Amino acid sequence: MNMTQSILDRELLTQNSILNIVLLGQEPKAFLDFLNKLSHKYILYDNLYYGNYHPNLIICNNKITHYDICRELSIRYHIPIITVDHYAKTDLLDNDKIKFIDNLPCLFKIATNMSIYKSWHSIHDKVLSYDINSNENIALWKELLFQTSKKVFQL
Repeated sequence: MNMTQSILDRELLTQNSILNIVLLGQEPKAFLDFLNKLSHKYILYDNLYYGNYHPNLIICNNKITHYDICRELSIRYHIPIITVDHYAKTDLLDNDKIKFIDNLPCLFKIATNMSIYKSWHSIHDKVLSYDINSNENIALWKELLFQTSKKVFQL
């Protein structure tokens, strides 16, 4: 039932809707402060199992360690994932694993600055910082979250 409800909820979203966004509990404090400025509802992953929530979107801030969780939630609820890279890629990461992870279903990738974007070999769809004092930045994130939440789910 949750999957069906999530699909129906996403169809009814408008530009002014409050999104139900799943967070995994690994977000940097500055990013959480920024997200709170966007006026959406944030659901911690652990709370999804109570069945009271119908998520519209997942924000994954650590794709390497949370790949399995994000994939499972995306498939279960038929919702898109936004990965946000806050840190530069280290040479310790296996490039084959990164390519595999970058094939998550219904994925949109963000780097939070240009040096992070370049360190990951320009794999991101967009470079977008989270400056809490920038109304323009807040508007860009709101638009990105809305547009991503409306993406048609595809495996």
